[in-house]
Amino acid sequence: MTVSWVIPSIVVCCSILLVLILALLSALSGWFELQKLYPDRDDEVLARFRFRSGSLGKALPVHMNGMLHLTACRSGLRVGMWRLFGPFSRNFLVPWQDIAVSRSRRLIWRRAVISLGAESKLEISGHLADRIALAAGSDWPERPLPLRERPVEALRGVVVNWLLVSSLYGLLFSAMRRPSLPTAGGSAALDPFLTSFALIGIVSVFAYFRRISSGRP
Repeated sequence: MTVSWVIPSIVVCCSILLVLILALLSALSGWFELQKLYPDRDDEVLARFRFRSGSLGKALPVHMNGMLHLTACRSGLRVGMWRLFGPFSRNFLVPWQDIAVSRSRRLIWRRAVISLGAESKLEISGHLADRIALAAGSDWPERPLPLRERPVEALRGVVVNWLLVSSLYGLLFSAMRRPSLPTAGGSAALDPFLTSFALIGIVSVFAYFRRISSGRP
């Protein structure tokens, strides 16, 4: 009888701990303050971008990988989260007049930092910010507006990212396996690189089509 309660008890405890951790991360990112200051409301949707990555917060930004939903609306930017990872995090809608944008570059990656009033900052990829800007049009706080990315430009960016990230992972996998598994010839040494190029290549194909998608509601 005692053993039968062990697994359910572990599951319940882990679930409670996970919810507490997610609530803590939402608090650190400033999400709760933002949803109070900028409550969501009905508005015309111009473009919707689901399952995107970004960092939210000022002092200690919290990275959210593939769980953000960003929507360009007529009156502002709606920010939401995949409910599985944010059970207490409601959508909020920041008016365009309360948004400021700054751009930067990290190696080959363009980044955009979107100031959400004085409460928090949202950092996303530069090309995603470009697509939100084009959907918002004249309401976007940057001037001039970015040009629409052509498919060939998107392809070039994805290919460069694929080559760089695959090479880094290949070097990492090679360094991890070398002390424990002696290589038997050049083909064995190339295995980590071939694996990383193949796996990252598959992900890059999906990234390319998502990057050129219109984001229409």
